[in-house]
Amino acid sequence: MNAQTSPAPLPLTDRIRIAYNLLADDPGLSFVSIADVRRMVGTYQATPEGVDAALREMAGLPDVSIRPARFMNVTLSRDDREGAVSIGGRECHLLWIG
Repeated sequence: MNAQTSPAPLPLTDRIRIAYNLLADDPGLSFVSIADVRRMVGTYQATPEGVDAALREMAGLPDVSIRPARFMNVTLSRDDREGAVSIGGRECHLLWIG
């Protein structure tokens, strides 16, 4: 009998990029809610702390922007507020990947 092994899961940063591309109306041009990204990657056993760490890691990349909603004049839902990631002392709610 052959033992089957599961393929190694993609790194969380890659899963966040995939979620962004699936959620964005126009990938590379539009922002998406971090709460929506959390819901999508959370279905693959990602902890909130793991998503926070991955987003903080990605925030320093030249093709990633993570911003507070107030800079984009966006009205936040309760889920958006609860799904924010704290970066540099700011609660950030929106993700853009170019």
